[in-house]
Amino acid sequence: MVNILCVSLGAVLLIASLNNFRLSYDLPLSRAYKPWWAILAVFIIFFLFGYVAFVVALLSGRSLIGLESLVAQVFLWGAVFVLLVSAFFLMLARGQTNFVLAAMKTKEENERLKQADEKLKIKDQAIESALNALAISDLAGNLNYVNPSFLKMWGYSSLSEVAGRSAVEFWQTGEKAAEVMEAVRTRGGWIGELLARRKDGSLFDVQLVANTVLDISGQPVGLQASFMDISERRRAEGEIQESEKEFRSIFDNAGDGILIADPEKKKFVMGNNAICRMLGYRPEEIENLGVMDIHPEKDVPFVIDQFERQAKGEFSLSRDLPVKRKDGAVFYADINATTITIAGKTHLMGFFHDITERKQAAEQLAQKVKELEKMTKIMEGREDRIVELKNKVKELEAKLK
Repeated sequence: MVNILCVSLGAVLLIASLNNFRLSYDLPLSRAYKPWWAILAVFIIFFLFGYVAFVVALLSGRSLIGLESLVAQVFLWGAVFVLLVSAFFLMLARGQTNFVLAAMKTKEENERLKQADEKLKIKDQAIESALNALAISDLAGNLNYVNPSFLKMWGYSSLSEVAGRSAVEFWQTGEKAAEVMEAVRTRGGWIGELLARRKDGSLFDVQLVANTVLDISGQPVGLQASFMDISERRRAEGEIQESEKEFRSIFDNAGDGILIADPEKKKFVMGNNAICRMLGYRPEEIENLGVMDIHPEKDVPFVIDQFERQAKGEFSLSRDLPVKRKDGAVFYADINATTITIAGKTHLMGFFHDITERKQAAEQLAQKVKELEKMTKIMEGREDRIVELKNKVKELEAKLK
């Protein structure tokens, strides 16, 4: 009876070994131990067949030559050994699987950290190579980083020359710079223009964009700003303004009338003082007029044709065009036109030269010529009559003799 119990317990242990085999078979790393599992499976099957044979022999009353107890104990301890080995391999497979999973997780974390590090390096490189000057300070305004463009713009050679210094030291007016920093701290940002001071004391115009730096909780931890040197732009703007003043002076003081028109809408954009006097309109009224408004109605088709051909560049001078004043009076002008560009758009600028006096003088001259021709004809007729009379006198004198 004891032998049967030992063998039965061995069978239970073998079944447990089979369960270990089943559990470990599906683990990712169990394939490395499959040869060993095959050997164990053979042992398990052998012992199970042995158990069946042993039980059949005992139940049938066959003699095992006094070896029942020994066989039962060998079977039991063999089952214990198989169970321990299978449990060992199961634990080993599970442990290595967990280790590999942890290693894979660690590898993924390392990969993420590597990618994050690469991104930070790219950002750092972008900041270092930025054309605009960049600076970062603490909330008090003390600089802790500037990029190479900042050093070049302000004339410094290394970060050590500016690190730790207050940002207000780099501007012409420290009070204004302090106001800007206070605005950034209170409002979160500021955009505008300031006059900066280089290391050598020279001044230059800067466009500044500044904002606060926030931590992950949204609390301000510092200030950052980008700077653009706009000295060249300011210089160009000054030159443009100067050119505009010169143009305006010439435009307003020209002896001939000048009108600038939109060639598409045929509306006037502006006119000078001379054209205002010619037409009898105020400058603000000129801007509400078009080509059709300053010529007699009957002449408008011809004038429009001349205007369009001048805009196309077919010719520049239109002679002897009738121009209508605000009071309805008409005078004549030669209009010389050329194209100019204003705010990127092409306009037609016409120079009006009043030829009324010249036209009147020409008409008077033509009238005098006609009168002279008439007098000449009269005089020529009188001379012929005198010659005829002289001939008759001579004939009478001859008869008297």
